[in-house]
Amino acid sequence: MRESAARTASDLRSLLSVLRRPDDPDLAAAVPGLDAVPGLVDESIEAGMPLVATVRIEGESGLDPFVGQTAHRITQELLTNARRHAPGAGVRLAFVARPADGVTIEVANRRREQSAHVEGGGLTGVRERAARVDGEAHVTVDDEGNFRVAVRLPWRQAQRMEPR
Repeated sequence: MRESAARTASDLRSLLSVLRRPDDPDLAAAVPGLDAVPGLVDESIEAGMPLVATVRIEGESGLDPFVGQTAHRITQELLTNARRHAPGAGVRLAFVARPADGVTIEVANRRREQSAHVEGGGLTGVRERAARVDGEAHVTVDDEGNFRVAVRLPWRQAQRMEPR
């Protein structure tokens, strides 16, 4: 948990540094994208999360970096939420990104508490991030008490820079 907190603090310092330089051409490169999603899985498992994950990424270089960064951040938020709100509960992640279908992120975990579902800032942020790239996010609790989130993001082609 301490390592995760240190990584989060480091990520935040890095993000603040980047935001202070809005005209920096390396801004997009400073924010993790699709290629960093398998690392999120590894970090979650190392932190003790019982996680079963399927990650399939095709045609990554053709995806708009902002969509890839959005997918990474949403996945990070969903795994963090599962760890925070249902510690020790098994989690299932299905992450598929391909040009024909867009980016699909599905997370399911057993809720520890059977109290009423209340959405906090994390899930609101997931919905807002998805909407920013014309995607959508759906949150449900099924009849067996499994908490499920399904996110769909469109595949937008990366813009090619024209030589001057």
